[in-house]
Amino acid sequence: LTAVSATDGARLVYTTDGSDPTSSSAQVASGSSIDIPAGTTTLKVALLVNGAVGQAITRQYKVTNFEPYDIHIYVNTDQVGWSSVNFWTWGGDGTHSPANSNWPGDKVTTTTAIEGKNWYAKTYRINSATDYVNFVFSTGSGSPQTVDVNNINSDTFFEISSQTDGGKNLVNILIEKGDRNIGLIGWEQGDATWLGRWEGYKAGVEEWNAAHPDDQVTLSEPQYAGTTAEGGAKAADALMAADASLDAIIPAGGGGDPLQGAIAAVTKAGKGADIDIVSTDFLPDLGDRLADENDPVAGESGGHYCDPLFAFMMVYNAIKGSDTYTDLAGKFENVEFPYLYVASAEDYADYQKYFVDQLPYTKDELVEMAGLNMEDLKAAAQKLSIEDAAARAGQ
Repeated sequence: LTAVSATDGARLVYTTDGSDPTSSSAQVASGSSIDIPAGTTTLKVALLVNGAVGQAITRQYKVTNFEPYDIHIYVNTDQVGWSSVNFWTWGGDGTHSPANSNWPGDKVTTTTAIEGKNWYAKTYRINSATDYVNFVFSTGSGSPQTVDVNNINSDTFFEISSQTDGGKNLVNILIEKGDRNIGLIGWEQGDATWLGRWEGYKAGVEEWNAAHPDDQVTLSEPQYAGTTAEGGAKAADALMAADASLDAIIPAGGGGDPLQGAIAAVTKAGKGADIDIVSTDFLPDLGDRLADENDPVAGESGGHYCDPLFAFMMVYNAIKGSDTYTDLAGKFENVEFPYLYVASAEDYADYQKYFVDQLPYTKDELVEMAGLNMEDLKAAAQKLSIEDAAARAGQ
């Protein structure tokens, strides 16, 4: 355990036998650790000030010996269409190397159905409290592959996504602004969208570094925030504490809450002008933030308008029974569209003009789009951008 006091420079006294602490009891400084023995322990801790012991706080702990256990790793590839998955593994106590020691590792071709999805699965043994397994998932001869997924010690579901371009573009926004030490905040390990973007972040950094050997960019291992503002703030604080030269953060979306938490943490630390933040959520006050040089928000991206529009068009045509929209039951159709990128007050003004103040398509264009077959609809989705909307509005 770690003993913490709100009093600067505090000394704490404690006992682990249930007795009240005195000035001669074991002492620790605030922020230091207290070892709890195996079994059931009654811990009492009090503040020691000028030889006087304050009121004790009592907590009970039960510490049990570690017992090895199995973890189950599940991988779904519906979004990328892989027909098999290779599991490349390492780390922990050194017992987790794949049975096939040659890259790309153990190939799994059969799936297990769970809640309507098919999962490629393998089981691994966790042998100690500090044990873990690292993974890279791939298909075919090992390409394409995912990023490294580290420190897994519990059952985890991974969904492979193809969100790499979005991640690469966000990294490039920061690099173009001069940022060289970038910290990452993710949702949860195994989230498909997050993993795809992480691949893109790494790809963007690797491409830059290969072309600029004397001007390198570093990318941190991610801090995970869940989907809360509190999680985003804690993750940002951890990144700033770990790297004094940090000049950029990319928080995952999570509905915007982790982003808001990260912004609050950077602002509270007085680093709003020193650390740029880009993310995948359009904040309602994004235009004002981009115009404020002391605000950490430096750019954002989003699939605004695209998600519901093209999903609606597909459902509309499926209900009509249009050609190429039949026989879709149980299938996954992947409609890719470019994210919209806003990295300045001028960019935001164009976004607001063509996606907020008016729609990016006219009524006639929507009617025409409703008659497209599946492949042509996917092609139309690929074209949508602020520039595309502006060009069509000019016509």
